Amino acid sequence: PAAAETAAPPSRRRRQAGAPWHLGATAYGAGRGTAAIIGAGIAGCTTAHALAERGWQVTLYDRAAIASGASGNPQGVLYPRLTADTSSFGAINLAALLFAQNYYREYWRDGLGSDCGVLLLPETAPHAEQLRRIAAHHPAAIARLVEAPELAAIAGLPLAADCGLLLPGLGWLDPAAVCRRLAGHPRITLARAEIVALSPHATGGWQLEDARGATTGPHDIVVLANAAELARFEQTRHLPLKTIRGQISVCPATPASAKLRTVICGAGYLGPAVNGRHTFGATYELSATHLEVSSDGHRENLARLDATDPRLAAALGVPDLAQLSGRAGLRCVTPDYLPLVGPAPIEHRMLETFAPLRRDARAAIPHPGSYWPGLFIHGGHGSRGLSHAPLCAALLADLIEGRPRPLARDLVIALNPARFLIRALKRGQR
Repeated sequence: PAAAETAAPPSRRRRQAGAPWHLGATAYGAGRGTAAIIGAGIAGCTTAHALAERGWQVTLYDRAAIASGASGNPQGVLYPRLTADTSSFGAINLAALLFAQNYYREYWRDGLGSDCGVLLLPETAPHAEQLRRIAAHHPAAIARLVEAPELAAIAGLPLAADCGLLLPGLGWLDPAAVCRRLAGHPRITLARAEIVALSPHATGGWQLEDARGATTGPHDIVVLANAAELARFEQTRHLPLKTIRGQISVCPATPASAKLRTVICGAGYLGPAVNGRHTFGATYELSATHLEVSSDGHRENLARLDATDPRLAAALGVPDLAQLSGRAGLRCVTPDYLPLVGPAPIEHRMLETFAPLRRDARAAIPHPGSYWPGLFIHGGHGSRGLSHAPLCAALLADLIEGRPRPLARDLVIALNPARFLIRALKRGQR
């Protein structure tokens, strides 16, 4: 799908950094060469498709299958986190929303989900006020405040909430179906292998080693898009990532719940019924890594649904835990909850070059950053991979080829994977 030119918000004036740490990565020109993408979830598949569309020959590696990880849930919600300010966080989420609306239009048209809208319900009185500020900060076509009398008409069933924030251009998708379509590009080859190590090849590019000790390559460029395992490689172990387990639950629809017309989000979420079943959730379990579906997870998801809106939970009745199925996956989250998109920094060189930042966070250092040639990162989306990945994949393809970016310069810097090394230096933590 074509990039949405409206994705970039207006540029804002910001103090220029005293050290150009975000510069220095090699650009590779348009569509010339081979690319290896590690990870076949939504981040990997959007990246593979973006590069294949530009002429790259892409090999997409995954140890299992397409969308076998967190991107394999039966129903994924398109839900960026809008804000009522001009922060980088809010601007990136708004840009992702606008880009994704255009990107997924053909998928909705072809029945791989629905642009039925997403309705956010407040969890507390301060949260309700925050939703009101967000509505005032954006056009109604992006976010609109809905008061109680209109809530039931939009949702399709009665709700206890007094107000909600409607995101009318969003909805849900079948993430695995989206990934399969993206990976079906004729210039993408699928390879089932667990890649455990990367090394620069003597003739240039990168050689990959799998869990059996077999090697492949060289590939001109490599993109790491393997979610919770992003930091498993020697070149990326410095990344300060958190793993959060998430379990979703699936239950039969009731006559009352089958009337739901839109996705409802709050303390948890509930999607409209598909083939007579609802998907809802999801748990947030820090550092847990097991993937077994548990009754405790189902209980937590039911409690989250009741906290979202008791009348919504009542519409489902009291499902027997034995009736519930589910799925668990591992999310990869960064400290600032923004994705990692860009070249992979060379840790020891960055720490040496920008060491003066330990003494003076505004030190003028006339040197660019140091990045591994041909090694890039796309990940850290947490639970918002569907929302962020299309824009981030387009941005990464532009960075790889040295093209103009679909985001303002300060927002590109806010996504650079080296940002955490620089922040740690400025805080005296490295």
